[in-house]
Amino acid sequence: MRKVSLATGMSDTLIKTILSGKSRDPQLGTVEAIANALGCSPFELLRDDASRDELSALSDIAMLAVFDLRLSAGPGAWIDHDGEPICHQPVGRQWLRSLTQAPPDKIVVVCVQGDSMDPTLRDGDQILIDLTQTRPTREGIYGIRHDHSLMVKRLSVNLADKTLTIASDNKQYETLRGVNPNDITILGRVILHLRSV
Repeated sequence: MRKVSLATGMSDTLIKTILSGKSRDPQLGTVEAIANALGCSPFELLRDDASRDELSALSDIAMLAVFDLRLSAGPGAWIDHDGEPICHQPVGRQWLRSLTQAPPDKIVVVCVQGDSMDPTLRDGDQILIDLTQTRPTREGIYGIRHDHSLMVKRLSVNLADKTLTIASDNKQYETLRGVNPNDITILGRVILHLRSV
């Protein structure tokens, strides 16, 4: 029990409640964490059919971390190691897998600020960033840190000299060419944007 508690960061009491079948509304993430620590399926931990049915219904749901963070053409702040999300957004795992193979804990939801990526991304749009895609192997829109600024920009690679072009979709903004990849930090690739109608 102590090993499971240390592995999951959960209290002995919570773990005992779930393992004994006394938990009436076990959270999917909690059950999955305990199951992983024990090396078994989440379904094996639940004693009653109602809990199993509920977990089965939830098992196709992933929770994405939503951060109170804005990526812009100007200074910003990125998630540090102790950064906490403001909430979690439930999404279908099957739908998520159609976008990326990254696990849900490597995908974050943040907000766009400013007009530098108009018309593709607009001020206030929410974007999903895949934190596993930190190499611009193909042209795409990435969250980057450059010159102490946090930005969301379109990156492309010059195959001849391996330098990067950092462009805004809004042509009123300057395009940077010949950028050394070591001069920027790529936070991840934008895989989706969400916009209110």
